[in-house]
Order: sequence, then C-alpha cells, then structure tokens
Amino acid sequence: MIQGLSDKVSFPLTNIFIVNSSRKSAHSNAYFYGFWRNQRIVLFDTLLTREDLIVPSHKYVSNLSLKEERYTEVLSEHESSNTTISNDNQDSYEDYKFSKSEYIQGNLDSEKSFDPLSNEEVLAIVCHELGHWVYQHNIKSLVLNEIVLFVYIALFSLLLDNSLFYTRFGFVDSQPIIVGIVIIFGFIFAPIDFLLSFCINFLNRRFEYSADAFAAKMGMGSLLSSAIIKLTRDNKSFPINDPLYSTFHNHHPSTIERLNALKIYKTD
Repeated sequence: MIQGLSDKVSFPLTNIFIVNSSRKSAHSNAYFYGFWRNQRIVLFDTLLTREDLIVPSHKYVSNLSLKEERYTEVLSEHESSNTTISNDNQDSYEDYKFSKSEYIQGNLDSEKSFDPLSNEEVLAIVCHELGHWVYQHNIKSLVLNEIVLFVYIALFSLLLDNSLFYTRFGFVDSQPIIVGIVIIFGFIFAPIDFLLSFCINFLNRRFEYSADAFAAKMGMGSLLSSAIIKLTRDNKSFPINDPLYSTFHNHHPSTIERLNALKIYKTD
C-alpha cells in the first residue's frame, strides 16, 4: 500500500523502517528522511495493530525476514549454551531476549487493545508526510532556519563592536564585551526572537495545512481526520487551543483546527 502510494506521487522510496517506540512511550508518529533519490519512510510501531507487529523487538526493522532469522539464531544460541551473548551482540541483547509473544502482549495490550489505527488510516498519515515532500516543506524550512541564523549572526556582529550601541546604554569610555553580550541576548534578541518565532510557526502551520490538503486531494481526507483523532487520543494531547495563542506559540495547528480545515478541503 505504501509502495503504491509512493509510486503514485513519484516518491523515491528505498526502504520502510519500523521504530520500536512502544517500550518507552505510547507516542505515535511517522516521517520520512533521506537525500535526493534515496528516501525512507519511518513508522512508529505504536501506529500499527498487533497483527502488524509480529516481529522481534528491534530498534529498527527494515528487512523483517532477515531480522526474524537473526533474532531466532541469537536467542537459540544463548538459551542452549546458557552463556552470555558475545560482545558483538551484547549491545543488542535487550532487543533479542524477549520472545515475540511477550513483546506483543507486554507492550501493546495496554496501549492498543482498543480501536487502533486501521491500515488505511496509517496510509493517510503517510500520505500527509508525502505531502510535505511534494511541496518541499523540509527544504523550505531548512532555508528559512538558515536565514534566521544569518540574521542573528549579522546583528550580533554589527552590535558587539558598535561604540554607539554601548554609548546608548551608558558606557561612554569603554566597551565591555561581557556587558555587550548580556545586553544583546537579554534585551535586543528577545523581541526579535519573538517576531521570528512567530514567522516560523506561521509558516510551519501553513505547511501542515497544505500537507493535510494534499492528503484530502488524494482522497484520504476522511481517513486522515479519523487518524488525527486517534493520534490525539493516544498521544494524550489536548485537542483545543485558543486560536490566537496557538498561532503565536504552536508550530502545529490544534486538532480542532486541522479537522475543520479538512472539512473545507473535502468539500472543495
């Protein structure tokens, strides 16, 4: 399903990874990473149903058949010889020593025993992430962050050796570097940081809306809406925020804002 969706949008998918996050948290997520024509999709195991997770408890699982074989081999060697695992495998021992049934029952029954995401909803989440790739949001965010960094560096270098800057703060005959740094970071950068953070959050929120719109355009608006509701529940996120506060402080729209926007996208 994921491969077919990737081919449909010309996403150069080379591998799919499953991150074993359920042993530490119930947080669910999906993302892609890579350069140029070598892209990978990563899914948290908390996104998947128990039937999808009949795999050993590895941090990353790419080739499931090979990982399964290696898991069985190492575990059998350890149990039959009643000795410690070799140094080469010692770092991975915690991932190998639990049986599959223990992994499934111990980690997922308490978290995913009710109304997990369906395969179609997981695909809708992946479609949302592919929307970020189609619209090149990651590249735009990288360029924006570099511009912000350049602004800070340029402003810092401009003020640190500026005699007029020190004079305005009462240092007529001297330019103490420590005082200059404290003033710049404590007083000059504070309002600038607030404005730049607002601009970054505003653009990030636009990116999320456009990725949601892409999923709706691909015919997955309803599935994405139900997936967002389940993710909000599983991640224990509060679904409502004051719109003005959310605009200034949150880099993602609230659940209600995204659901309302998806209703509009589905009717367009």
